[in-house]
Amino acid sequence: MLVDLHKIAINEIEKISGGDNKMLTIRIEEKVEIEKLITLNEILDKENFLISVIIESENSLLDNKVSGIYVFPYLSNVTKLKIYVSDYDEKLENLNFLKSINNLSYLDISTNARKNLRFDELVKFPVIKHFSYLCEGLNNEQNFYINNFSELKYLAVYDLNLELLRGNASINELRVHRKLINPKLFTEKFPNIENLVLEKCSDLDFQKDIANHPNLVNISLRYMNSIYEVPKFKNPGKIKKVSLLGLRNLKALDNITEMNNLEVLEITNIQNIKIESFLILKELKKLKSLYIVFEKAAFNTEFEKFAIKNGLPIFIE
Repeated sequence: MLVDLHKIAINEIEKISGGDNKMLTIRIEEKVEIEKLITLNEILDKENFLISVIIESENSLLDNKVSGIYVFPYLSNVTKLKIYVSDYDEKLENLNFLKSINNLSYLDISTNARKNLRFDELVKFPVIKHFSYLCEGLNNEQNFYINNFSELKYLAVYDLNLELLRGNASINELRVHRKLINPKLFTEKFPNIENLVLEKCSDLDFQKDIANHPNLVNISLRYMNSIYEVPKFKNPGKIKKVSLLGLRNLKALDNITEMNNLEVLEITNIQNIKIESFLILKELKKLKSLYIVFEKAAFNTEFEKFAIKNGLPIFIE
């Protein structure tokens, strides 16, 4: 559920506390009354709602209304925070505005920040469990602060050099959206990882460096032209979901049959696999959802008929 703070009244803010609203995101995008922020902050002392703040070039502090970075002095109790800076606005220059926050367990910084953004303010949040920084690749200094997150479970970045990252047994989910450096250290650095998303990481040898990890459960590979076949995993019986999106060179599905507990399979932009090749999916007795998209639209209609005829659990939009 998403709520825009500037659109609701104070009495409505009070009503969103507790109950079935645990999965609530409150967005602060435009100028908002300080009184609303104070009311929200009182609720945040007891609740862990996600607060999404849109930071614009024209951050405002005027009369009884504020926007952008000026909302933070009134949100000291926020523990889950998403910061978004549009590509049309000035780059995020620093994180000094986090000084007023008491504690953070969740921090997501998206899109537009200056290169080598300083993470100094993050030293006061050692128990961050969810950290996403999708702006630039991490430099050495930024890696230092991430290494201080002792309870980190979720990490999402553009570039990640595993040689600079301290081994972390608590990380359960990793997302790398551009480049994974020193991938041979993957299993050593993330011994308990189960969920993995790799995007555009075409330089790594996935079969050699990643597929040998024994604990992988959910895998998503996106736009990686170095993948020619479904990887052969060390522990295929643990895998429940595989997403292969935009792998234009994918040619072989054979290894999929080893994943006897697979429940969800997604493959898009298929160019080099014949429809009949998917007949092997009948061997996967626990498969519940199948999403298949061919590069040529005409094949999608043909595959839909094929899947229905053979009792495959195809997802139809």
